[in-house]
Amino acid sequence: MKNKIWITKKIRIYSEKRLEEMHLITQVIMIYYSFFLVCFSIMNFMNNDRNLEGTIVIASFAILIISIFLSSQRFKERAIYFKNCHIQLDELYLKILNAEENHSLTEEKSEKFISMYEKILENVENHSSFDYLCLRYSLRKNTKNTLKPFGGFSDYLSLILFQAKRYFLILILFILPPFLFILIMFN
Repeated sequence: MKNKIWITKKIRIYSEKRLEEMHLITQVIMIYYSFFLVCFSIMNFMNNDRNLEGTIVIASFAILIISIFLSSQRFKERAIYFKNCHIQLDELYLKILNAEENHSLTEEKSEKFISMYEKILENVENHSSFDYLCLRYSLRKNTKNTLKPFGGFSDYLSLILFQAKRYFLILILFILPPFLFILIMFN
């Protein structure tokens, strides 16, 4: 039981970090897109270009839709839930260790701990398969853990594809505004 709690706690830590990172990236993207919208507006003010006005209106709607979508993902709030979860799991883990050290871990206490574990997990969404994969990767040289060993072509490929997909999307989101800006400038 305590091993299961420790593993779940560690995966929840990875989930929290991933969501915190996504929150930061989304905030930067919104600032970045807003900056380019201001640049387009200044260009239009200086040139009074009808085509640019249409681009500004479309970009404004796009930023509105993107900001609504990104805020609906609630990355920060979800990260806080994961943080609270792994803190509670750590407290439960320490209680079990204490009971084992004092030789007071009865079947009744074990059932109580299992119930507490399940109650803690009820309050937060499940981790992603990527978070689980990251934990397995981080423990790949630790032979004492009970996780499925990390290794083989499929594990490395999954990890690389998860990361590549994520960074490719972020790259596209950052390249798009300057690309549009250059396209409008030379059109």
